[in-house]
Amino acid sequence: MATDPSHAFNALMQRFTESQGIPQPSAQQCRGFEFESEGHVFRCFSHPTQPDQMMLECDIVMLDESQQRNPAVLRRLNQINDSLWISSNWFILVDNDGQALIARQQSIESSSPADLNNEICAAIDKAAALKQAIEASVMVESSPLPGSDPTPPHVRFA
Repeated sequence: MATDPSHAFNALMQRFTESQGIPQPSAQQCRGFEFESEGHVFRCFSHPTQPDQMMLECDIVMLDESQQRNPAVLRRLNQINDSLWISSNWFILVDNDGQALIARQQSIESSSPADLNNEICAAIDKAAALKQAIEASVMVESSPLPGSDPTPPHVRFA
């Protein structure tokens, strides 16, 4: 018998909050949660179009308008993104407000409260390391990064 995906997400959230000692109103449908640690906000919510998946994301750093338009910063984000995606299935996004964040989707059914707790810790650790790497590239705003190609980044399809 197939499990209703929204029920599966709610059940996972209920088990997770219980394992962490966090009270959750039992009658309320849980759409997700936010967790803040070390200046980074981690979010977990049900995927908007794939009900058997959940989205995990964590803020890295806020980029100002000049940083969002800086080719060196964008190139560095692209380089980090390539490496991050290959090594861990996380990817970097920059939202409409200039917030750089890491995100990934994950199967609800194959996730446990312990898995979710590990993902939170890993995401916050990744976000802290990425913040340092991004801020280091911002400090050389108008200079090309060492070893970088001065041509604009391109899109690759696999």
